[in-house]
Amino acid sequence: MDIDNMKQMWQQYDAELKRSNMINEKLMQKILKDRSSVKARNLSAYEYLSLAICGILIVIFVAMWPRMAQTPDLQWFYFIDLLLCAVGLNWNIYKLGLINKVDSNDSVVDMAAQVNQLRMLTIREKMWSIVLMPLLICCMVPVLHNWIHGGSAFDYLNAYIPRIVAGYVIAVVLTVWLYKRFLLKDIQAISDNLREIDALKRG
Repeated sequence: MDIDNMKQMWQQYDAELKRSNMINEKLMQKILKDRSSVKARNLSAYEYLSLAICGILIVIFVAMWPRMAQTPDLQWFYFIDLLLCAVGLNWNIYKLGLINKVDSNDSVVDMAAQVNQLRMLTIREKMWSIVLMPLLICCMVPVLHNWIHGGSAFDYLNAYIPRIVAGYVIAVVLTVWLYKRFLLKDIQAISDNLREIDALKRG
């Protein structure tokens, strides 16, 4: 076999190897992108669940209005609860839009920026959830008590205060666990996948 034939064979082999590597890289990029899409769908599922809960609470509060209209002392609590649920509803809609952008974007740079924005928003959301939870619970207890039992929950403060404190502690623990175990973990997984895709593109 002469040198020219060997060079030609080597060039063919090198071209085939490069083509194979390109196919493998594209396949790996697709796998990583699909993994990110799965995590994004998990995040969307949580937001849809939160959206449904806020929507149901708003419907319940609207149904309470005929009784609340006759109970001026509880109307402040009522409107604070309604406002917090409405804010939560709009927040879920906003986050769903951001998650959908992350899932549908083909640019790794844009996706990385959106994922980082989503992470920061989620961390702030966790903090605000913990801060506002006592207000929501304390306002909801007298309203629900009046709607279910009639009368004033303030006549039963000694019974309600331990329950409110215990409920808040449990809610905080569950909130921290939920964000750490699912939401922030899924966001971190998407970020890791994007870094791997970027590394593959850079070669």
